[in-house]
Amino acid sequence: MHAPFVKPIMIMPQNNNTISFVIVNYNSEKELHRCLTDLSTINDAQTFEIIIINNDKKSLSLPQYKFAKQSIYEINKNIGYGCASNIGLSHANNKFVCFLNPDTHSFCDDLAQIMTHITHDKLIVAPQIRTQLDEIEPWSVGENITLLQTFKNNCGLNKKSWLTQNKTSVDWISGAVMIAPRKFLTELDGFDEDFFLYFEDVDLCKRAINCGGEIKYIPQYFLTHINGVSSGANVQKQKKCYYTSQDLFFHKHYGASQKHFLRFCRFFYSK
Repeated sequence: MHAPFVKPIMIMPQNNNTISFVIVNYNSEKELHRCLTDLSTINDAQTFEIIIINNDKKSLSLPQYKFAKQSIYEINKNIGYGCASNIGLSHANNKFVCFLNPDTHSFCDDLAQIMTHITHDKLIVAPQIRTQLDEIEPWSVGENITLLQTFKNNCGLNKKSWLTQNKTSVDWISGAVMIAPRKFLTELDGFDEDFFLYFEDVDLCKRAINCGGEIKYIPQYFLTHINGVSSGANVQKQKKCYYTSQDLFFHKHYGASQKHFLRFCRFFYSK
């Protein structure tokens, strides 16, 4: 892990809490405030540990919310989602860790009960993610990413796993919200910091499954996500970052030949 200078502030005494929320802030201070306000109103919120990693140049100024512990680590430059999340993971104290985007809100009241579904030490779970229009967010969970699956996705032939209303095993879940035992995440060394943005969640889930872990989607719990706030409106920049991470993922898990073949095919389907 990288180890940039961090400055903890606004630390409250820790209670006997069970879940640590790790939230990476970048260009999302307004949404972060709404996220924490909504999170503080759900059941058991007074037991939560909140760890905020600030990738903004400007330091954060937030009120104290009704959590057991609240900390901010000021990085003050954008070091990427995975790297910042790993810093948060290294400071987490509780049995479970939830990686949570700052542009999430409107959590179901019993969200913390999702931890009761973590029935073994190598299980990562996620609730249902909804859009601002109260629709289920597409591509919030999915099947194993391979060349064939990528082509099926681009042709609209993929299995829309996110539409199920039943608890089910999946191959990956969105990093917008994922919950797992801290010990397991630590054993996995957290996110691969070579991924600056995109595919770090898919990579983590794939590594978890490869070492005997399991990924579960539990749609009876839910929250709302404002997609794309931190990345802004620069679509070309987003696509470039996405394809860079996609290349890295394929090179890492399938080798250079599949990566180069994907890049060749992309010349046609990304137009």
